[in-house]
Amino acid sequence: MPCRAVPNPGGPWTKPLDVNLHCTFYGETVIPFALYVKPIPTESSYSYSAFPQFCRLPVELQLRIIHFCDSSTLFQLMQTTSYIRSEAKKLFWSYPDAWYCVDGTWLQRGAFTGDVHHGTDLLTCVEQLNVDMESVRCEYWIKHHSSEFHENVADARAVALQEVDQGIRDFWRTVQRRCPRATRVVLSITVGDGGCRPTFSAFEFSAFEKSIVHMCPAGITVFVSLLQGALEAGATIWRGLIVLPPPKEFRGPVGWGQRYQYKWQLYYYQESAARILLNEAIERQHFHERHEPFNCFVPKCSARFNLPGEWAQHARHTGHDQGIAPPDTFKPLFDQHKRKMELLKEELQVAGLPIHRAWNLIKGHEREEISEDPILRYEPEDDEDQASIYYLESEVLFYRMKHDAELAFLYQIDHDPLYAQRKPARKSALWIQYQGGQCACGPYFEQ
Repeated sequence: MPCRAVPNPGGPWTKPLDVNLHCTFYGETVIPFALYVKPIPTESSYSYSAFPQFCRLPVELQLRIIHFCDSSTLFQLMQTTSYIRSEAKKLFWSYPDAWYCVDGTWLQRGAFTGDVHHGTDLLTCVEQLNVDMESVRCEYWIKHHSSEFHENVADARAVALQEVDQGIRDFWRTVQRRCPRATRVVLSITVGDGGCRPTFSAFEFSAFEKSIVHMCPAGITVFVSLLQGALEAGATIWRGLIVLPPPKEFRGPVGWGQRYQYKWQLYYYQESAARILLNEAIERQHFHERHEPFNCFVPKCSARFNLPGEWAQHARHTGHDQGIAPPDTFKPLFDQHKRKMELLKEELQVAGLPIHRAWNLIKGHEREEISEDPILRYEPEDDEDQASIYYLESEVLFYRMKHDAELAFLYQIDHDPLYAQRKPARKSALWIQYQGGQCACGPYFEQ
C-alpha cells in the first residue's frame, strides 16, 4: 500500500519551474490530457527532419525505436502510418506512469455521462485507472435499509450488508463497462492534513474499503494509495502521473453550464498550484546547484532549513509561506502566472454570462434585467393604458422565455446522450442543481 505525498519541491530539479502546474485542494498534482500529450521542447529536442533516416530503417528497427519515446511523442506518432500508429497506440495507452483519473462517486452512481465534464470514449482505451474515493460511502447503498423496515436490528443489518455487497459488485461492473481495457486500478484515499481520515500511520481500512478491494474482479489488479501532505516514516512513495481525461463536447443549454464548471475547475487547479510553485521557487533559490541554508521568514519562528524539502513541509504545516513574495530570480515567471490567472478569470466571467442568464430565467428572478433588453424596452408616456399593455406584454414574454428555457434544458437531459442522467429529467440531479442556480465547481464571478 503506497503513500503518495504532495509534490516535493526538494529536488533534484531537472526541468524549469512549471507555471502550467495543476494541483488539487490537497496539493496533489494532476495534468489535463491536453498538456499531457503536448510536446515539451527541451535543449535536446530534435525535429523529425533531423533524423530523415528513420523512414528508411527496417520496420522492426523503427518499432524498436519508438519503444523509447515519451507519451507526448507516442501520441504524435498515433497520427502517422498505419503500422507505426498501431504500435504507438499500444505503447501510449500502456504507458506505465500514466493513471487516468475518474471520480469514484461517479462510478458508484452508475457512471452516467451527464454527471461528469469529461468524455467517456477515451476511457475505453485506458489500462491504468486512478479512482478518487474521497466521497465514496457505503451509506449510498444502505440509506433505504433501516431497522424500521424489519422486526429487529439484526435483520436490518443483514439486508444492509447484502445491499452493500451488491453495490460493490455493481461498482466493479461499472468500472469494466466504462473502462473495459483497465487492468490496474488505484483507489486513492486522502488521509490527514485536511482529509476526513486519520494520518497514514494511524489509518486502518474499514470493512467497506476492504470489501471493495477483495471483491475486485479477475483480471484487474487493485492498489490503494493514500494521499497526505507530509510523508511519515514507513511510507512508500508512489509517483504516478494523474491524467485528467479531456472534456466532452459542451453543447446546448446544459452544455453552457458544464462548460463553465469545467473552466472553473481548471482555474481552481491552477490557483491551488500557486502555493506549490512559490515554495518550490524558494527551495530552488537556496538549494539548486548550491547550498544556502535559511531561516523561516516569520520573525518569531526559529526554524532553520538546511536541506531541500524541509521548508516545504514546514510551510505546509504552519502556513508561514502566506504573503511571501517570490524570489527575484523567479519574479518574471510569477508575474506571468498572475497575468495568466487574470485572463482566465476574465474568460470565466464571459463564459458565465449565458448560463447566469439562463439560471435567472429558470429561477424566475431578475425581471428587471430582462426588461432592459431592447426587445422589451418601452418608454410609456403619461398614458396608464399603454403602461398596462407594456406590463402585460413584458410578463407574457418573460414567462414564455422562462418556459422555453425550461423545456430546452429538460429536453436535452432526456435526449442528449452526452448529458444522460439516472433519473428522468425533472427528477435528475442536473435539473435540481440548475433550478437552484448552483454551479457545482465554483460560484459565478460577480461583475
